[in-house]
Amino acid sequence: MKKNTLALLSAFVSMTALAQATIVVNLQADLLKNELGTAAPMGSLAFLVASTTDATFASLTLGASTAVGSLVAGTDDYIVGRVPVNSWADVGAFEAAFSSSGAGALNLSSIPGWNAGDPLALVWIPALTSSSATIPANARYGLFTRATATASDGSAAWITPNDGSSISLAFVTQDGGIFSPGPTASNTPASSRSTLTVVPEPATASLGLFGLAALCGFRRRRA
Repeated sequence: MKKNTLALLSAFVSMTALAQATIVVNLQADLLKNELGTAAPMGSLAFLVASTTDATFASLTLGASTAVGSLVAGTDDYIVGRVPVNSWADVGAFEAAFSSSGAGALNLSSIPGWNAGDPLALVWIPALTSSSATIPANARYGLFTRATATASDGSAAWITPNDGSSISLAFVTQDGGIFSPGPTASNTPASSRSTLTVVPEPATASLGLFGLAALCGFRRRRA
């Protein structure tokens, strides 16, 4: 009897810990674009990323996996949610919900170092589909995050909520036509293309470091 009681107690504690480790994020985007200003195609690769240590988002890493739970940039930027194809309402616009029972469950304990208060960001890669498994070189991607809530957009601050809580995040532009409030949106029409950057190739990064080292050596010789 005593053993059964202990087993039941252990199971209850485990279930309680798991319940407290999950959050819910409702995510909307409208209007995501590519570098040319054209709306991102239906089913473009997009995901939610958490910075678990330094509160900054590094450049995406060449060859990184796009699966939920993967380290996608720097040493602490992890994918915590991935937008499935059926979440796209139209070109450049999607609505996705991530929860403990949905696609890509948001479980704080499953991501190294992930805690309440850590920054969140939306990342999208217009030229890739949501079935893409890895990040290729020279792919252009956009990244959006904001530390404060925006009443006009109906978006909470892009910060990981407390265990057991839910938040609604939105990145909407003034020319969005699906989920955006229109002209009252806080983001200009150019916002979703102006942030697009290129995934660097290793050779490019190495050349940059070599050039920096050479410059430092030149300055030492002159001194």
